[in-house]
Amino acid sequence: MSRVRVGTAGAPAPDWRCALPNGTLASKTQNPVDSRPPNRYKAVSKEDEGQIGELMRELGVKSKAQVVRAALRTLRERLDQARLRSRIRESVQRCAEADRRENRLLTPGAVPRYE
Repeated sequence: MSRVRVGTAGAPAPDWRCALPNGTLASKTQNPVDSRPPNRYKAVSKEDEGQIGELMRELGVKSKAQVVRAALRTLRERLDQARLRSRIRESVQRCAEADRRENRLLTPGAVPRYE
């Protein structure tokens, strides 16, 4: 996508637009792929905004994006830990079953010790 300057010399301010592959021009605010108007609604509630603000102050970060990145990193770590715990649990169960089978096979041949 190339940038094209639209306007004439002496115009008060140039209008920078994006040239679309089909030759039409799209403004910077318009999504060049989608012809729908841009979304002007917030994705979070007032409560969520307040919690983000509290986390910004508590964590000492300056932007909401940093709070979101930290939250995503924390969620990813928790998910990875949960997956690891699940894999360990499955491995322990498999080994325990193998030990029980081995003990069943060895028990009939065992010689009791009398002291």
